[in-house]
Amino acid sequence: MGVLNHNFILRLRRWGGIRNKLIFAIILFLTIPVMGYKMLQEMNQFLLRGQENALSMASQAVATVL
Repeated sequence: MGVLNHNFILRLRRWGGIRNKLIFAIILFLTIPVMGYKMLQEMNQFLLRGQENALSMASQAVATVL
């Protein structure tokens, strides 16, 4: 039982104290909104390209009919 507790304590020390855990959590919580914002920008550009392609195809169809 003593060896198990010793290994557990060593693992906790490897992760560092509360300061390191807090820094990790702050970095994690700051990167999530940044990644979400970048994903929304990419989605917006993707949708705009799709609309441009649809409009181009529609104009080609009208030009073909005329």
